[in-house]
Amino acid sequence: MPDASNNHYQSLLQLTDCHLFSDPEKMAYGVNPLKSLNALLAQVAAIQPDALIVTGDISADDSKHSYQLFLESIHQYGLADKLKVIAGNHDQSPWFAHYMAGFDLTFQAPLNLGNWQIHGIDTRHKGTLGYLHPSDLQQLLNNIDSQPQYYHMIACHHNPIQTGSWMDKHEWLNRQSFLDAIANRENIRTVIYGHIHSDTTHIFENCLLQSCPSSCWQFALCEEFKVADEQPGMRHILLGDEGQLQSQIYRVS
Repeated sequence: MPDASNNHYQSLLQLTDCHLFSDPEKMAYGVNPLKSLNALLAQVAAIQPDALIVTGDISADDSKHSYQLFLESIHQYGLADKLKVIAGNHDQSPWFAHYMAGFDLTFQAPLNLGNWQIHGIDTRHKGTLGYLHPSDLQQLLNNIDSQPQYYHMIACHHNPIQTGSWMDKHEWLNRQSFLDAIANRENIRTVIYGHIHSDTTHIFENCLLQSCPSSCWQFALCEEFKVADEQPGMRHILLGDEGQLQSQIYRVS
């Protein structure tokens, strides 16, 4: 567990790529996504973080019932007051907006956690591809530049850097504009994202870029499509008052 020995930090948990089906018993790649999500939410409830962020692909089939199941689980574990969400490429139906409107970080003011602000951006485009509209990027930068007293985290769905694997067919098309923008802003400390169903960490111009395991099946980042052997997981992040950051992956045992 990240070191929480002092009180000058905020605790944040990231879940991503839940891929819930309308049928709660349906499985894919040997995993029941609702059951694995609930196993992780039980861990979230035990940790009692200051915030829970889900970075996209809540649904696997764009169904009304998949979002209802998601919210039922969130309420079951008493986490609704901590929840923020980002849409993923699978969250294209009107049901996402209908059920997630009150939790969607991309259409709300940034989330304040101590000396940090967490900003959500919407990278949905066509199919599995990502794209950040230039006006949305400019609004993000305006929000960050107007708050220099904070450290800033950006939460999104698509990966801002290539993986060197088959997943790069499902890329964020104009990610370079985003990277160019964050490169010159020292108070942007980290970007968290999902989409690739894998735990990765990169440093870009002093900014920490971290992906999160899926709450269901995991992908192997190799040349051809392959499901990895790791268990469903999530990322626990501690945000320090002086801009320090620690994180650790938890998985279903």
